Amino acid sequence: MLLSKADVGDHNDAVVRLRGEALRLAVRLDPGPRTSWAVPGSLRPAYDPGPDAPTALRAWAEDAERLSDARGLLAFGLPFKIRFPDVQGAWYELAAIPRHPA
Repeated sequence: MLLSKADVGDHNDAVVRLRGEALRLAVRLDPGPRTSWAVPGSLRPAYDPGPDAPTALRAWAEDAERLSDARGLLAFGLPFKIRFPDVQGAWYELAAIPRHPA
């Protein structure tokens, strides 16, 4: 399922967009106790063992080296894709595909 798609100017803009999407997804999946969009009482701690996509999304978005690696791939005209697994087989994926001039 495609959640977001955008045409951006260059590889730097693409990584900024991917970082923003990673943080947006993390907040929607694991909003924290003071979130304004969730109905009071609807959020409860989850103790399921296994991968934690929101934590992985935040970690990737805050890792300057990993963001630089993504930027480097895109600068060379290569696609970038990263998958963040979550419990019970779900996953969230971010991708950027450079457009080559016609």
